[in-house]
Amino acid sequence: MTSSVNALVGGAILNGMTEYPKDGHRYEIELRLVAPQRNHPAQLNDLQVRDNRGEVIPLSKLVDLNQKPALQLISRLNRARAITVYANLAPGHSNRKCSKLSKKCRKRYCRGLLHQTNRKLSELSRIVSSLVFALFLGLVVSYMVLASQFNSFIHPVIVLMALPFSISGRSSGFWRSTRA
Repeated sequence: MTSSVNALVGGAILNGMTEYPKDGHRYEIELRLVAPQRNHPAQLNDLQVRDNRGEVIPLSKLVDLNQKPALQLISRLNRARAITVYANLAPGHSNRKCSKLSKKCRKRYCRGLLHQTNRKLSELSRIVSSLVFALFLGLVVSYMVLASQFNSFIHPVIVLMALPFSISGRSSGFWRSTRA
């Protein structure tokens, strides 16, 4: 029954038997109702289909027609259907916390589905890892410069030990300036 309704409303091309040649071209013939007979959903009730006993009956005796809103567009990404979810961070939450929660939800509810995070979020994590690498590289270069200046391997370590105290002092000063 569904194939009959699909063919009458949506159209169907029969396996190669519906081609005709004209002017050196082959044209396929599509089987379907004419436009005035398939434009309105109420007209589907008048379609005649066969039931499981082979009797021809109106479609309205087999099904109830309900109109519901549907998507006008199916989004695709790499030829697969895609759903885009947008969200903003609530006050007091970080990107890391949001990312962990998102991964947890995907593992629990989206098994077997392909997921792809926003480029901005992945770019942010790449930038943070680059900054950590730059900080480490800066410490190594600072140690090498100080070691060459002091002609010692231990004196640069003593100088660099003051670095965490400068970070805490800067943070407390910044905190005080934002509170004022």
